[in-house]
Amino acid sequence: MLSLGIPALKIISLTFVPAGLTMITGYFASGLGEDGVTNMAASFLRQFVPLIPCAFLLARYGGIGMVWYAFWISEAAGLAYALLGLGKMRGMLQGMQKTEA
Repeated sequence: MLSLGIPALKIISLTFVPAGLTMITGYFASGLGEDGVTNMAASFLRQFVPLIPCAFLLARYGGIGMVWYAFWISEAAGLAYALLGLGKMRGMLQGMQKTEA
């Protein structure tokens, strides 16, 4: 068990930073008055959409040791979505500032 667990934890631990950034970005958007869709969609995207198919494909073609890299792919997808949502929100906020001035 240790021969599988130690490398897995080393690989997965590198995804903690992008996961934290994705969560902070989603909560930031929710705090600014967004309806929470960005946060929910980024979490869903992080945890399900790319993770399961990537894990399946990596296990099938690369072996069980490669499955852990699916977490990198899913975290990158979730972070990209959250940053795109944040950029959209930034444009919306700048438009609101111009109309108030």
